[in-house]
Amino acid sequence: DERPLDFHDFKRLERLHRKAIRVSMEKNAGCTNAEMEKYRGYFDANVEGSFTEHAEPHMSNRAVRMLLAGMFPDSALDRQRHQRIAQLVRDADSDGNGVFDFDEYLWLMRKVSDIMDRENLVRGLQLKKVLGYTREEAKQFRDLFAV
Repeated sequence: DERPLDFHDFKRLERLHRKAIRVSMEKNAGCTNAEMEKYRGYFDANVEGSFTEHAEPHMSNRAVRMLLAGMFPDSALDRQRHQRIAQLVRDADSDGNGVFDFDEYLWLMRKVSDIMDRENLVRGLQLKKVLGYTREEAKQFRDLFAV
């Protein structure tokens, strides 16, 4: 015999879900499980060299640049963005060895993801203003297209 879910039960499930997400993001350096899976897959697919017990898997600078070129295809046309991304790449290589272990790569991906999210938000707000949409209409578009 199952009873219907009441509001109290719903709020309890919501708290549990939020806690699980928070715990997973803390464990994954700020990434969701899906993001971590995606980042790990790309890293593993682009690992270079042979490794001993003293050498960690790494991505070459070239592989990282190719990934970023795909994420920011118009960077070649935007000097400021290109310089900002180049600085992020330099900052991510924390030990200065010219290659990226997983932690360095993950830090870079989080920063790049934050930049992309911020730019998309700004573009969306500008477009909302240009097109004259109300807040409710903009929300409906976000919901419709899951952006």
